[in-house]
Amino acid sequence: MLEHYTVLEVGDYVAVPYAGKLLGDCGADVIKVEPPDGDSARRVPPFVDGDGRSESASFGYLNTSKRSVTLSPSSDRAPELLEDAIETLEIDLVLESRLDDYGIDGRTLQERDDGLTVVSVSGFGSDGPFAEFSGPEIVAMAESGQMNKMGYPDEPPLRPRVKSADFWAGQHAAIGGLAALLVRDLQNGCGQYVDVAARDVAITYMEGFLAGYSWSGEPTERTGLGYPDQDGQPGLPALYEAADGYVSAAVSDARWDAFCEDVLERPELTEDDRFATPEARLENLPAMREVVESYTGQRGKWELFEEFQDNGIPCGIVQTPTELLEFEHLRERGFWTDLELPNGETVTVPGSPFRVDGSQLPMDAPPALGEDNDLYDELGLDRDRLAASGVIR
Repeated sequence: MLEHYTVLEVGDYVAVPYAGKLLGDCGADVIKVEPPDGDSARRVPPFVDGDGRSESASFGYLNTSKRSVTLSPSSDRAPELLEDAIETLEIDLVLESRLDDYGIDGRTLQERDDGLTVVSVSGFGSDGPFAEFSGPEIVAMAESGQMNKMGYPDEPPLRPRVKSADFWAGQHAAIGGLAALLVRDLQNGCGQYVDVAARDVAITYMEGFLAGYSWSGEPTERTGLGYPDQDGQPGLPALYEAADGYVSAAVSDARWDAFCEDVLERPELTEDDRFATPEARLENLPAMREVVESYTGQRGKWELFEEFQDNGIPCGIVQTPTELLEFEHLRERGFWTDLELPNGETVTVPGSPFRVDGSQLPMDAPPALGEDNDLYDELGLDRDRLAASGVIR
């Protein structure tokens, strides 16, 4: 789909590499620039051993469908070599969070080349009073207010285990870059400078929390394992223990009576003053959970899944990694991809998050460090001399 675009990626670990992966999996020619010791993701566990080498599974997933060249940020020639590469290789788009390591300013680079689009990703953006501050993923989650809404009202905020803000920023970097290329190709022929701040991106995922507060002046509470009711306050628990794990179920106020009668087979609960109204159920959450789990705790999670769904109650299984990889629905959709790492070992990773004409997008293997340094030949440079002088590995 994007075969006619060439992308230069100058970033590290998650946000920019994920943006490059999304474009590469869609067919763009993505050239990844790494320092001689490689992207730091190459040193992030879990590691897969093979052929006398350990390879990072995280790096493998984040860097599919790319080529890798090395270039030392400490080399005096780095700015010249990068700018020559952009011109000679006819780069359409630069994805970056580390251009300044090579002595290049992203905005200035774009201004010197009318047809080039540069997407810069940082914690706080390229301007404003916080622009020079460090903003890794955990900072973006804190500064955006995301952590403030995670956890229980009477306990400290929580953060998600995955690097949500970095993945979100990577998604928006890819979207912003494609939007700028679309304008260039269909309208004015000019590239643009796209500024992505991970904190700003995370704020946009706050749904209606901030909009509601701006109107009412009343902040919402953290809801723990419950989900907010219509007023944004803690609602019914969304997680219940089964005999062999947990299920997540959304028993809405409108479905409470039917839930008691058809699922729990406890019609008397609809007349119980403790549970007669939404407000009463909120006030008696421990008792309500005990009643529900006296039922769910005696049944398997898949039995509960089918029973809840059959009765119009949205329900999902809290799946383990083993269960996910063996999940029949995902396998039938061809979601999983077997990915060969540079050491020859194979791991199973998620495929494309979207399908085109019913098919998964092809995903090429991640590159070994400096695997494509022959690109320097196209610049008329002697790789052996560059390596001897420490410019490349």
